[in-house]
Amino acid sequence: MDDKKRDYSDIIDMESPSMKVPLSGSERASQYLAFEAVLSGRKLLDMGEEIWLKSYAPEDYRREIYKKRRKKNTVNR
Repeated sequence: MDDKKRDYSDIIDMESPSMKVPLSGSERASQYLAFEAVLSGRKLLDMGEEIWLKSYAPEDYRREIYKKRRKKNTVNR
């Protein structure tokens, strides 16, 4: 998770200027915590999916998923 930690002010500042409203310190902190919660939730979902695939998924489904991941990883390289 440490590799995903960063300053989210650049994302928050990407809003169009017409939509921008000055945020107080507590509002910025709330947005930061919301981003962290989303990242943590995504990580937990990914971990749960891996546990399910390794322990409970049918063998043919597991093979299909791993093949798709392998293809996706070779395309992205």
